[in-house]
Formats: sequence, C-alpha cells, structure tokens
Amino acid sequence: MRSLLESALRYAELGFPVFPCVPGGKAPLTRHGFKDATTDAEQIHTWWARNPNANVAMPTAGLLVVDVDGAENQWPSDSGKMADLFLGPVSLTAGGGRHHLFRQPAGQSWKNTASKIAPKVDTRANGGYIVLPPSVVGGNSYRWAKELDAGPGALSEPPGWLVDLLSGPGDLFPCVDGKHEVPQITAMSEDGNPIPEGQRNATLAQLAGVMRRVGMS
Repeated sequence: MRSLLESALRYAELGFPVFPCVPGGKAPLTRHGFKDATTDAEQIHTWWARNPNANVAMPTAGLLVVDVDGAENQWPSDSGKMADLFLGPVSLTAGGGRHHLFRQPAGQSWKNTASKIAPKVDTRANGGYIVLPPSVVGGNSYRWAKELDAGPGALSEPPGWLVDLLSGPGDLFPCVDGKHEVPQITAMSEDGNPIPEGQRNATLAQLAGVMRRVGMS
C-alpha cells in the first residue's frame, strides 16, 4: 500500500489537485482549505514533511462524486443502475459507504447536494471536496474497490438517469410522517455508460468482482 505522501503525489501526477487534512480527520490543514489544492510536487512534499500522517483530500470542482452513506445502503436497488455506478472509480469510505467518481458533463456546473437524489445519498461537486485513500478517519481507512488510475478527463460521465435526478426538483423523495418514501426502481437503465463491443464479458466480470468486494450478494 502506498503511503499518504506517495498517494498524494500519485493523484497529483494523474492531474488531480490535492491538499492535506488533519491526521485522522477531514478538516483541512491549509489556510484556505481545498482552495489551496495543487498538483505541485514540491508543495506536496513540503506539506507532508510537516505532517506525515495528514490525510489526503481532493476538491471536486468539475467532478461529480456520489456519496452513498452506510454499509447497508445498497442504493440504487435496480441492478442496471447499480452497474452504471461501478463503471468508474469506487472508493470505500471509513464509515462503510462508497464514493463513486465521475466527471461533470460539458455545460453542467453542479454544486453539492445532501439527500437530494435519495436518502443518505449526497453528492460532491463544485465547492466541495472528498478524502481519498489511504486516509484514515475514526481509526478506519479509506480504500479503493476500483482504483483511480487515470486523469480527470478519462473519468466517465454520469449515466443519464443520474443526470436527470440531479437536474430535477430538490425534494424528489417526499416525507411522510417524518420518513422519506423511496419509490422502488424496477425499470432497467437504457441510458447508462455503454460497454465497448468485445469487452462485455471482461467488463461485467470486473463489475461483479468490485460489487462483491463491497459486500453485495
């Protein structure tokens, strides 16, 4: 496993600006928080020389990170839509949830949301940031289920059904007696990311393996 410094440098090499957070937490160590993020190796070395155990964080401007909170949260219930989420990098969070990483489509300028698309499903976009593996929070490590191994431009765009949810009204799941009523999703997705011809078997096998590592049946 790469050290925190090695990981920070690796993300920067891929083109993702990073910045340090407090050891064991998510609060930025830099004066201006995620606005100080950089891909400059010298600055990254300086930060981690001062705080070798600093967590690694990344601003999410231009990106879309779907934050599914909780180990038991298997949103979305539709298998086709779930597979769409796992086509991109997937980070398992310290709290047992998942971060699914995408790039924002051209013309979009999304901001952060909290439980807009589903209960306990947030998004991080312009004006936000996330903590990256192998950071440690609450004694538990972040880790990749499907690694981030290419730059921002190589990330997949979110599937059409997810774009529709983000572009819709704020309260998609009305409250009844103080609880969110979540409609069951049964229709198969027809507007997700296509699998290139000749790669279907390998891609589906990889998706199944990643989902199994996350703990899905």
